[in-house]
Amino acid sequence: YLRSVGKKVGVGTSNPKEFFHVAGASLLSGNTVVGGNLDVSGNLDVSGNLDVSGDLICCGTLKAGKFEVEDPI
Repeated sequence: YLRSVGKKVGVGTSNPKEFFHVAGASLLSGNTVVGGNLDVSGNLDVSGNLDVSGDLICCGTLKAGKFEVEDPI
């Protein structure tokens, strides 16, 4: 769905709330680059490695089966 007012694109919705709005599940294969913030309102499940090149800020409990720090504080 292409909404001419506000120039928004909706997939699975005829009332997109953002510039690109997907209602439902999606599958991305290959690399995905986010140039701004990534807000997750549910769980974030990572099946491979999570590489962080900046600060990792945790506002709750951090649970990990294995946690390694390469450059100790």
